[in-house]
Amino acid sequence: MRIETHAEADRELLEESRYLNEQRSGYGRRFIAAFEHATDLIGQFPHIGQKRGRVRVKSMLGFRHNVIYNVRKDSILVVAVAHTSRKWGYWRHRLR
Repeated sequence: MRIETHAEADRELLEESRYLNEQRSGYGRRFIAAFEHATDLIGQFPHIGQKRGRVRVKSMLGFRHNVIYNVRKDSILVVAVAHTSRKWGYWRHRLR
């Protein structure tokens, strides 16, 4: 299934990877790889993530981050790449 990523989710992914790489060299690449692994699984098995209202949540291996996504008829929309400590639902406006 085709995966689209909301522009703000793309920004979150890039900003977090930069931050992690500044903290520890190489961790930015590992973060991107964990995101790609999660989205590959989501593309193959759209209902793999835990259902939470209108979205599903898939954790990112090795990081305290989740991929928040919405399964649509013909595609999947990644609405957020969220640290587990972030307030739930800050991304809701992205579902419109």
